[in-house]
Amino acid sequence: MIDFAENETYVRTVRRHWIFFAAEVAFFIFTALIPLGLYLFFGNDVVPLIVKSSIIAGNLNGFLLFCYSIYLLFIWFGVWLEWTDFHLDIWVLTNQRIIDIEQNGLFNRKISEYRLDMIQDVTVVIPSFIATIFHFGNISIHTASDRSKFDFSRIANPEKVRDDIMSFHHSALDNPRDVNISNSTVKQPFV
Repeated sequence: MIDFAENETYVRTVRRHWIFFAAEVAFFIFTALIPLGLYLFFGNDVVPLIVKSSIIAGNLNGFLLFCYSIYLLFIWFGVWLEWTDFHLDIWVLTNQRIIDIEQNGLFNRKISEYRLDMIQDVTVVIPSFIATIFHFGNISIHTASDRSKFDFSRIANPEKVRDDIMSFHHSALDNPRDVNISNSTVKQPFV
């Protein structure tokens, strides 16, 4: 759960573009169909060899179906992991900061925050013709903090996200805001 400051409001959530998740799913579907294709093309030649060598007694087709089902279970687990990574890797933009939530695996999450008034430069890169057609790209943000640069990679509509960031960056610079220092609130203008 994200805790917002007293005067902080939610603006938008940014994720990777859906096309990258779709590409991963297409890869898993292709991977799931490989054993089925091998069985259909080479099954008539391989099955008699396995039966002759008597490695497996009984119903060979049942055993192969069982092995394929286990294989599909691992494929499904891979799709689920990709969906979890896609769904939980987010950037939350508020009127005061950017919150970067990066999910690594199932139980490892890194959360970073960047104040909008500390931003020095925002760069949008549209890397290819395909990126132009599907409206995705990368945003690189330079800040005055100890981690001076961070990236939003492969996000949808990067120009709109950049415009939102810069709009709230300028309003953070123009308007003083309350800064909480050691449980005391101090009015501090940003110049």
